[in-house]
Amino acid sequence: MIPYKRFTVVLGAVLLAMSAAACGGPQVKPQTELVWPLPPDQPRVRFVQTTSKPGDLGLGQGSLSEAIFGEETEFNFRKPFGVVSDGEGRIFVSDIGRVVVFDQVRKKLYEFGTIGQGQLRVPMGLAVSSDGTLFVADITLDKVLAFDRKGNVLMTYGHPGDLTNPVGVAVDDARKRLYVVDSKKHCVKAYSRSGESLFTIGQRGKEEGAFNFPSAIALDREGDIYVADMGNFRVQIFDSNGKFIRAFGQVGSGGGTFNRPKGIAVDSEGHIYVSDSSFNNIQIFDKKGQLLLFFGGTGSDPGFFTLIEGIAIDKNDRIYAVDQLGYRLNVYQYLSEQYRKTHPEAASAEAK
Repeated sequence: MIPYKRFTVVLGAVLLAMSAAACGGPQVKPQTELVWPLPPDQPRVRFVQTTSKPGDLGLGQGSLSEAIFGEETEFNFRKPFGVVSDGEGRIFVSDIGRVVVFDQVRKKLYEFGTIGQGQLRVPMGLAVSSDGTLFVADITLDKVLAFDRKGNVLMTYGHPGDLTNPVGVAVDDARKRLYVVDSKKHCVKAYSRSGESLFTIGQRGKEEGAFNFPSAIALDREGDIYVADMGNFRVQIFDSNGKFIRAFGQVGSGGGTFNRPKGIAVDSEGHIYVSDSSFNNIQIFDKKGQLLLFFGGTGSDPGFFTLIEGIAIDKNDRIYAVDQLGYRLNVYQYLSEQYRKTHPEAASAEAK
């Protein structure tokens, strides 16, 4: 875990910078090596790169239209929202009418969900299972579609009237479950992988366990469920059976508060990351809801955001965050103790 005492020296500066960003303060120009917190404190998050086109990842461009019609068109994001990575080289981004796939193993960029039975309209939340199945929540289709590695539809979750605005999705491999956030029904629905409805968490309200337009969901290694409860300006935590554990957060413009929490993710050490589209940053909390650090901010420079939306963290603690109005994906690395052990060059670079 991040030792909280290591951040007490910089927390005042963090809160000041965060308040300035929330009030439309000046944009911060990134350093050559963009890290948080700033020296002399030990860096915990490092900016890796911005991705908006195939060349940013050294990829060629391929698409379903190219495969079918032998044509290749210039790639641009339309309105990206969600992101997930399988930790094996594939990064998925939900975009209007499609899912974009950055495949770093095959060195290709392609898309699916554009034709046939699996045609998407407004995909939002994404999740990927250990067997490579991609789950896509589409708020216009009112269902979740499961795709195989080739973009073929395996099955769908939800029936007419069951889901009304599925915005977020998470998959629990150990329990063979799928969790879907329905923002208009103000709840989280649990399904078996075979599509059976298991249970529902919450209803509209402000009390513990209730929601007001929830926006995103994430799981930790123990199977606990984390929900960004956007309209109540908080994060709620449940166990794997939907039992309420705790909530933290409130509306505000300072550190540890929320204004428009849109994305949520959990790293390998159990830290909770929440993206806020009003602050244009990502705040990091421990499991008790104590603020540890934030990174990002408003700006067009690499590592910053014009409108942050979905976020995800893969099994290697690489952090992905969608900048919707910047039409790009920002990528960071959480510098965990395990990462430092397996990447000694990172520690050497920080010491210089």
